[in-house]
Amino acid sequence: MYTTVTGQDYTYRSTRTGTGTDPIEVTYDRAHPGDAEEDISLMGMLFGVLIVLAMPGFGAAVATFFAAREIAVLWGD
Repeated sequence: MYTTVTGQDYTYRSTRTGTGTDPIEVTYDRAHPGDAEEDISLMGMLFGVLIVLAMPGFGAAVATFFAAREIAVLWGD
């Protein structure tokens, strides 16, 4: 639950897993205070960026491995 600057109480349901009693920070638009969003932590954002960057690298490594195996078979090694 969060309270706006005008004193209105709203309930926000988090998509994160946890105990349900852990405090979180939410951001809302004063024109639409019922539409809140969770603030993303810096660590969460960095983790997401690393995952996005790691996926193409992993795919390239797997493709290189299989291409090297095929080349080795064709050359008779």
